[in-house]
Amino acid sequence: SISKTLVKSSSLSPSAVLAGVSLGYSGVIVVLIDPTLPKEEINRLLMESDVRGAFATNKMYEQLDSDIVCQIPIFCINAVETSVKRFTSSASKVLLEETPDRHFDVAAILFSSGTTASMKGIMLTWHSVMRSRDLFADVSGMSTKTSYLVVFPYNHVSGYSSTMMYFLTGCSMGMIENVNASKLAEGLQSYMPHHFGMVPKVYD
Repeated sequence: SISKTLVKSSSLSPSAVLAGVSLGYSGVIVVLIDPTLPKEEINRLLMESDVRGAFATNKMYEQLDSDIVCQIPIFCINAVETSVKRFTSSASKVLLEETPDRHFDVAAILFSSGTTASMKGIMLTWHSVMRSRDLFADVSGMSTKTSYLVVFPYNHVSGYSSTMMYFLTGCSMGMIENVNASKLAEGLQSYMPHHFGMVPKVYD
């Protein structure tokens, strides 16, 4: 019984998004952690999140503490492959008790930036995800014919919320992994999206 699963993939990839949506459809709470954090912080957040499984790239898997790896199954997530396989050195099944305080309406747990203190988990509910989608569709005209260029990190509230809004509407989405100025310009020119979200500085 995996009640919470960590999706610790690169900042943005179709595989990470599909894993997150699939897990949510299965009733699993998705915990999203910034893969660029220091190893010690990643392992601390993983333990505090009380997860029962994880998805990670090969590079990220090497950063996980052995006492975590031996208790939960960890699956390899790849940017280009749709199938996943368990890292054979991780646990073959969950060796922890079921999460006692699970919230069934929670879709995902994301972590704040921790600018003023330690990073804290923020719970996003399915109700808030769907309500955001409805409100945004009213003002933006978003429909199944809309294309959206995703550049916000998936583990950020803007990245998760916007990706879910467009995905659940049936829009087409383009993605830029590890975005920089030249990749953004190329992505906008080649994909020609109807919608694009970014911080004000990039807009200026």
